[in-house]
Amino acid sequence: MFTKVISNLSVFLINIVYFICPYIENYNYKKIMTKKINDIENKTSPLSYMTDYKKLTWSEMEVFHSETLENKKSLEDKAKTSLFSISIIVTLIVSFIDLLFKIQNFRVLSFFLVLIALVNLLLAGKMAFDVLGNLNRYYKLFPSDLYKKKKIKKEIFAYETEKNVNYNIMRNNHIYLSYKSIMISLIAISFIGIHYMFDKALAPAKPDTQTEILEQLKKDNSQLHSDFNNLIETQHLLNENLIENKKTLKEIEFILENTKNELLDENNLENKK
Repeated sequence: MFTKVISNLSVFLINIVYFICPYIENYNYKKIMTKKINDIENKTSPLSYMTDYKKLTWSEMEVFHSETLENKKSLEDKAKTSLFSISIIVTLIVSFIDLLFKIQNFRVLSFFLVLIALVNLLLAGKMAFDVLGNLNRYYKLFPSDLYKKKKIKKEIFAYETEKNVNYNIMRNNHIYLSYKSIMISLIAISFIGIHYMFDKALAPAKPDTQTEILEQLKKDNSQLHSDFNNLIETQHLLNENLIENKKTLKEIEFILENTKNELLDENNLENKK
């Protein structure tokens, strides 16, 4: 039971890795197909596509061989389409990079998604270029093979056709997983766009410039009104203090006047004596 759980978990993790990075899946397929082609080359592996070639006429074998060349050309055209799609998506990603610096929440996640998108695009481009470059090979009869015995010639032709078929399978894997990598890149870019919209929705709403100006004018007007009221209150206090001071001054003047009169009266009395 435990072994089965571990096995299922391993399969699940491998599928996750293959989903995030299809290039790894293609790398494993390529190793399998390369070994199969080498085994066919060394005649240590039985034929699968051309297994009943002995029953075919020479014309029929030529048809099957021609189909492998046509399929090769078709796959190469798909590789060119893949490269064209990659160039467009790279431009799209470059335009999305500016959004990363505007995202406030979970920015690390957005950078991780961009990294996944770019890596998958680069690897998708490599797989497409491999179809046009490293895998750009095909097998056919050499002029020297044409003069061999019919039985030997049919065997050689069958093996050459079989190798072409296996190379086409390898090319098809490259094209399919190249498109899959492009799809993963688009999904990552879409998540970045969604993340940006959610981040913008969660951010506090910013008023427009006109509203900001009106709010500032209201604050300034309120401040001026408050300052004006404080100034009026201060003036009232000053007026009250001034009135109070005048009253006190009059009282002092009255006291001084009385004191002066009393002193004069006293002096007059002394003089009379």
